[in-house]
Amino acid sequence: MPNRIARPDPRVVSYTKRNPAPRAQADSALQVAPPKVSSGGSWGPEVTLPQVLEAEAPESKSGTHKLAAAAALALTAVGAGAGIVGAASPAYAESVALAASPASTSFLQTVLAQRDTAPVVVHNAQEVVDQFQAQRQLYVQGDPLPADVMRDLSEQLAKHPNMYVVLVDYTSNFEDYDFTVATGIGNSDAFASVRNPVTGEKEGVVFTVMFDSNDGRKVFMRSEELPDKLGVGEENFADEYGNPERLLKTFLRARDRGQNMAGMLGSVFTEINTTIKAHTDQVLTQATGDVARAEKDLPSLRQRYEKQNKDYPQAVAMPDFASWQQQVGAARQALDAGDLQAAINLVKPVLANLDSSAAFINTFEHNLGEAKQVLSQAEQALARGQKQAADFQKKYGQGGQLGSPDLGGWKAAFDQIKAQTAKGDFAGALATSNSLVASIDGYQQASGRFEQAQQMKEAVRQQIADLEKALEKA
Repeated sequence: MPNRIARPDPRVVSYTKRNPAPRAQADSALQVAPPKVSSGGSWGPEVTLPQVLEAEAPESKSGTHKLAAAAALALTAVGAGAGIVGAASPAYAESVALAASPASTSFLQTVLAQRDTAPVVVHNAQEVVDQFQAQRQLYVQGDPLPADVMRDLSEQLAKHPNMYVVLVDYTSNFEDYDFTVATGIGNSDAFASVRNPVTGEKEGVVFTVMFDSNDGRKVFMRSEELPDKLGVGEENFADEYGNPERLLKTFLRARDRGQNMAGMLGSVFTEINTTIKAHTDQVLTQATGDVARAEKDLPSLRQRYEKQNKDYPQAVAMPDFASWQQQVGAARQALDAGDLQAAINLVKPVLANLDSSAAFINTFEHNLGEAKQVLSQAEQALARGQKQAADFQKKYGQGGQLGSPDLGGWKAAFDQIKAQTAKGDFAGALATSNSLVASIDGYQQASGRFEQAQQMKEAVRQQIADLEKALEKA
């Protein structure tokens, strides 16, 4: 057994900023960011929130695997380390389609059968990496926990098949230990195979718990893309100085409530997976709702287009409903097979096309209703004009402009309005109608004034005649 440093007082939690580890300094000197490791913090019987230290400029992340700041190795500004264990076997990724299948009522039991929560004995960090398999969730160095707590932890892991835990009784260099485990497991194909059965996204989480080290008790977390995206990943565990963030605070609150290590980790497992479950439920609801909406909207929209295309073929072209129907059918098959993301990807462009097509036909039908009113008004105006002309000609003959209005022009304008409406040129139909109505109204006003003048003339004549008769009698 190696010479061990004196254990620190467990009631004391240190938050002293540390210099980066030599490996991180070397990487920084070469201006190469090391592979992303983890985040974490110290833990002990009491909660002592650290003072917020002035942050150094973070290094960028790049590459296929997630990268962390060079200072991340010196994560223990407070002596910080966190490790979320992501658990899943290769069969987990292969069972993505099975997960949401209505026929797969025992999928959870199948997944759990693929997990092994029995402790895997290791002697150092590299052995953890070498022994790591997606179906093995628990790795133990030394004898850090009593048997009853180990049983409790195994039960917690059985409830959370995407979680992995590494328990370390003592390490003389917690930074190197965390770096080896976090990068070795975190960048492995086995860890990447831990995927959410609903979305297919990587959801593995690994925790490394150190019960004693060269800087006291440490806990580190390493997470994959889905927890990170949902705000329950390593960046939400502790900052680069080890100051507790959301998840480490959950861990420490469980400790303060008197829970053992299984309960402390289990509280974090639950918070992470509850968030993931809410997200995947939303994805499931979206996929189910989107496919159902497409199946409902497409036939009714098609009927509307068929009617308007028949009556107004020049104005309403038929969209490619047959192709869209095939895509919706494929989306339904994907949904029934449990491939929700494929269902969403298939139905999303169809919904966009349906929405734009519905907007067009809604506008067309609205404008068509107005155009029909315009056509009716033009027809009524034409009838008035024709009657006015006939009455005028009967009284005064066909001489002059009032006796011979442009009846043919009026009829031609009305026919043009009908043609414009049929083509969907509603603006043109409105303009032509306005011109026709104005012309007819003008004729009616002019002929009306002429008739008034004639009536006045007749009245004057009658007055003169009456005056002449009166003079003769006198």
